[in-house]
Amino acid sequence: MSPPMLPVLQDIAAYLDELRQALVAEYEALSAEDSERLANLAEVKQRLSDILGDLDRERSALLREAGLDLDRTGVLAYLDRQAQSEREPLNVLWQRIETLTRDCRRLNAINGIVIEKRRRRAAQALHILQGQTAGSELYTAHGTAPGTGPGNTLAKA
Repeated sequence: MSPPMLPVLQDIAAYLDELRQALVAEYEALSAEDSERLANLAEVKQRLSDILGDLDRERSALLREAGLDLDRTGVLAYLDRQAQSEREPLNVLWQRIETLTRDCRRLNAINGIVIEKRRRRAAQALHILQGQTAGSELYTAHGTAPGTGPGNTLAKA
């Protein structure tokens, strides 16, 4: 009989792999500036995040029942308690989960950087269209927003 943690870890690994694929696709959509695909991928990522959250709660419940910590240390202790024949496949699976988690964090960070750069570029373009320079302040020395008076905006040109 396999340990109760096995199907939970298998599911976590499978959904993390799907999340990794979604993050790669998100990067491609960001590069192609495909907003429709980005919107679809946001839904996919949210669904996967919800599923992974549920699976993590299942994993935590199994660790709690075993009287172990709910973190990595608890998982490793759980794995050590298993029979030798069951321990090796669980260890391989756990290592895969750790690798997929690192990959997902790295890909998500890269995508976040790309998104932030695009956001800054859009903000700069908006400032230019509003007639503000890159060093424009949010408020003047008189406490008013710059550009609220007569100005030279591209919209007026």
